[in-house]
Amino acid sequence: MKFIFSFTALLCGLWMHAQQTFTVRGKILDYHDKTPLKEARISLAGKQTQSDNSGSFTFKKIPAGTHNLQATHPSCEPYLETLNVHADLEITIQMEHHVEEIETITLHIPHKNANSLIVKTLDRQEIERNTTENLGNALSSLSGVGAMKTGNQISKPIIRGLYGSRVPIISNGVKLAEQEWGVEHAPNVDINHYDHLDVIKGASSLKYGSDAVGGVVVLEPAVFKRRDTLQGNAKISGISNGRGGALALDVLKTWENGWAVKTAGGYRKTGDLKTPDYYLMNTGAEQQSFAFTVQNNSFLQGISFDYTLTAQETGIYRGSDLGNLEDFYKALTSDIPLYTGDFSYKIQNPKQEVQHHIAKISAFRRVERLGKVSLDYSFQYNHRKEYDIRRGELAQLPSLDLELFTNQLRLDDLIERAKWSLETGLEFKYQYNYSTPETMARRLVPNYEQYGGGAYAIGKYKILSKITAEAGARYDYTKYQVNKWYDLSDWERQYAERFPEFYRRTEGNRVFTQPELTFNHVSFNAGIDYQPVPELDIKLNYAHVGRTPNVAELFADGLHHSAAVIERGDLSLKKEDGHQL
Repeated sequence: MKFIFSFTALLCGLWMHAQQTFTVRGKILDYHDKTPLKEARISLAGKQTQSDNSGSFTFKKIPAGTHNLQATHPSCEPYLETLNVHADLEITIQMEHHVEEIETITLHIPHKNANSLIVKTLDRQEIERNTTENLGNALSSLSGVGAMKTGNQISKPIIRGLYGSRVPIISNGVKLAEQEWGVEHAPNVDINHYDHLDVIKGASSLKYGSDAVGGVVVLEPAVFKRRDTLQGNAKISGISNGRGGALALDVLKTWENGWAVKTAGGYRKTGDLKTPDYYLMNTGAEQQSFAFTVQNNSFLQGISFDYTLTAQETGIYRGSDLGNLEDFYKALTSDIPLYTGDFSYKIQNPKQEVQHHIAKISAFRRVERLGKVSLDYSFQYNHRKEYDIRRGELAQLPSLDLELFTNQLRLDDLIERAKWSLETGLEFKYQYNYSTPETMARRLVPNYEQYGGGAYAIGKYKILSKITAEAGARYDYTKYQVNKWYDLSDWERQYAERFPEFYRRTEGNRVFTQPELTFNHVSFNAGIDYQPVPELDIKLNYAHVGRTPNVAELFADGLHHSAAVIERGDLSLKKEDGHQL
């Protein structure tokens, strides 16, 4: 009897444990702004439910034990968690919901028109249709964006009638540092390495610097999905005028744990361009590019290393190299140019050779109360050579040979809440330019060092369901340390009395100076968006920007061979103020 009673008690205990169940309650929130996410689908222990308008859900009669919980929501990464259910539970699930940010004033296919100013941009399909084009020509197909051209091979974007250093170009989060002050200095990028090209105006442009008087062109690479896969792409295209072609290759390997490695390369070549009656002599171009990235990213944190190289050789139309007014008159009045010939791929003087290297390491981490904190360091090396029509031993020497070294460090933070968001950041920059004397020509721009720093804040606030306001402010500091030679007559006539502290010595008819110039300015931007009905969207934006003169505007001195113009800088220039409404 004693044995039978013990056995019966054991069976009862096992049956009671097997039947023990609990209730699991939870709430699903947007990780960024902590707002509830409704209509999320949640599964647990073979049961499914959906979150209500408050983001809440409930599971009843969940058996004791270990179960996998999964939550899914449109535009969110799936959420997975293992739960040990031995009592009633209350949990909170935070999911990354990819809503659009008002301060990002961009529009491509996945983006919404929810910002103060909107400019259409190129998506991946448009890029593939323009694979043989340079950046300026590709963007010029968009409404509101033009192109400043030196022939068809050299082009830079124009926004609001401004170009060059007033329209910065951001490549994968790095502000391109080139000799962009030249009219015929095109951006050194291969558009085939990017997923979409955005044009930004309004408060968000302050994130990239106060010199964005016209706007900002942002080149964004693709975001890699977290899955185990190997994929590659090859694109071959051709263009009839110039008998040119382009080849773009890339290989991508991704892993489900967040690691990804991608390498890409490109090659483009064209020969002399043709009008209906003749060929334009020496208008060919050749471009080579390479890109490599390795990264490990999750929703909460990530780190990435990126490297890109772009090398270009571009011919300058031989007939544009004019030496006097007689040649200029002939060029305007002749039916056929003085310099023409048969088609050729050969690139001769005058021409440009440019190499641009970018190495970047970046990391981010999401912190509960601080938001998304990002740190980026980048190094750039730009080497530009310009060749003119020269005789004898000078024929093989460039007329302009510039090397530019740039270091940039950025720290950014983005906090998002239900009705407001705040993005803040710090930026530091050191730049060194070396102009070699081995060209046997007067240096167009001098050797210099540039130190810079900036701080910005961009915020948005949803006043009412149909009214949203945004505002931004930025402070910038720039210091130039320059080694500059002046003609004695120019120095005495223009600067000797006003800047005696920069004088160092006189050698013959030349004066050596070491100017130190400092610029400080504050920029701000404010806008409001009112949408009374879905079909009507009213936007108003005002901006005040301050811009530091670039080195050419301050110190250029001599013949710019590639542009065939005499350029003179002005040491006394002050900062530039701009107003936009």
